[in-house]
Amino acid sequence: MQKYNKIGVNILIGIHLVGASGVGKSTLFKSIMKDRSDNNFKTIDEIKMDIVKENKFKDLSTLNKIIYILLQINILPNKNNKFANRIIRNISRRVDLEKYNCLFELLLKKLEQDNSLEYYNKAKLIKFYLKKVIYDYGILEYNNTVDKVLFEDGIIHNNRGFSDFDLFKQVKRKYPNKVENIIPNAIIYCELSLKENIKRRKKRIKEGNGTFVERDLNEDQITLICKSSLESSKRKIEIMEKEGVRILKLNMKDDLKYNTEKAIEFIKSIDS
Repeated sequence: MQKYNKIGVNILIGIHLVGASGVGKSTLFKSIMKDRSDNNFKTIDEIKMDIVKENKFKDLSTLNKIIYILLQINILPNKNNKFANRIIRNISRRVDLEKYNCLFELLLKKLEQDNSLEYYNKAKLIKFYLKKVIYDYGILEYNNTVDKVLFEDGIIHNNRGFSDFDLFKQVKRKYPNKVENIIPNAIIYCELSLKENIKRRKKRIKEGNGTFVERDLNEDQITLICKSSLESSKRKIEIMEKEGVRILKLNMKDDLKYNTEKAIEFIKSIDS
């Protein structure tokens, strides 16, 4: 496999899960992780753990040094990801955010056009996305990662700008190399009908697991946001297909085991 450059990040392969909120991406991701039979790919959390265990941090505070020791001896395995994330925060000040201007411009310009969101929710989305870029892509840059990486909740899924063909073309003209470098090798597209998506979202909200955008919505608003989210995901896939990205389309109404097997075989097939 040949190494290529993504925004200054050396990654061999990036594979993203994309689909509307509530279609079952997280359930599929967990099933893939449970059923995979080899180390053909890594997740962001696994890479973070690798970085921490390799002790690449030279300026840890006393508390973080204690946490690092706890990680090394694996005394509290259920806390490992939480401990690793605390230490990983050290890299946030080292990430060159200018490299990611194309991503922020896509998101901000799309949010400017969206009158359905209150400004405070737009601010929350921007803050969330900034963290995504820093802790998902920034960590890869810091670690010079050369693995096949599966993104459960990546930069395309969380950026509405990738659903606007005209805006995408405009930003691509402005940042030709950077946009080219953030496009993934492959996408697992999680599809679902509007009726089923509404049903699943309502259930998730009722169980207290809805996103901050969903929690205060009435029934009509839930229907509108489901329809908008499904259409947005579909347009993202159409744009990525035009960019030559390999796409696996899964009907999330199908049996989970069946979809998991298809996803794992697809991941194994992506080598360059």
